[in-house]
Amino acid sequence: MAVLDLRMKLNHIDDAELRALCDEIATLDASIDREHKVAVSQRRRPLLRVVK
Repeated sequence: MAVLDLRMKLNHIDDAELRALCDEIATLDASIDREHKVAVSQRRRPLLRVVK
């Protein structure tokens, strides 16, 4: 936590900017999770079958 605080001070990043970044990343993660769940639920039967 101290390292993050120091880096924020050195790079002139305030709490509001960090909060906005975290919110944007959380939104992006949520949309990726939804897309993955939709893709998994829409799986089709395999186009090829193994025949002995």
